[in-house]
Amino acid sequence: MWDLTMYGFRQPCATALLTVCLPLAWGIFPPSAAAQNAYFGYSNNRASTVAEGYARGLSDVIRSRADARAMDAQTATELQNTRAQYYQNRVLAAQTFVEQKRLQDEYQNEQRATDRYKLSAYLETKKLNPLGDSEFDESSGQINWPPILDQPQDESTRQLINDVFAKRAKQGSLSSQDYLQGTATIKKWRQELVAYKDLFPKPDLQEAARFLNRLDGTLKGDLR
Repeated sequence: MWDLTMYGFRQPCATALLTVCLPLAWGIFPPSAAAQNAYFGYSNNRASTVAEGYARGLSDVIRSRADARAMDAQTATELQNTRAQYYQNRVLAAQTFVEQKRLQDEYQNEQRATDRYKLSAYLETKKLNPLGDSEFDESSGQINWPPILDQPQDESTRQLINDVFAKRAKQGSLSSQDYLQGTATIKKWRQELVAYKDLFPKPDLQEAARFLNRLDGTLKGDLR
């Protein structure tokens, strides 16, 4: 509020003069709304002119666009980080799989070496030689049958034994049911070779019987 005491008016007179004259002066020369609000101690924070309102609206639009761009940039950064983490996880998973596969292969090779040693020791007690690489593939279980055992009428019997040895190679061992089925089939087939005595020379039949015995010994050697 204006201070009239500086012009020589006493305080009561100065206050009375302002009370009377100030409304008259505002009636003749009305102050702006902002000035009135500032004088009476309140403000509605609205634009006083069209230009000011336009400027405020434009600044709000610019600020909103800047906020939106900042949010878009933050979203893009988070998406990129997520993708990078995804690919890192895939690389780690692939490396883990390769390492596990390598360790598994090493274990299987060691296990097969141990099994071959046990089998050789067992067959030696039975006076039987282990099947050679040209006769039997230990890693796949594939059997190369001699001619007498490769006859068309024995296809189902061969297939059953092939399945047993393929499962043995894949799993590293056989269940009790598979083992009994394999040994029983080999035994039955060996006994049926007598029916071929008039078709093949005796030495060939004996060699076929020994081949079946060596297959049987391979299965039984797993239990030693």
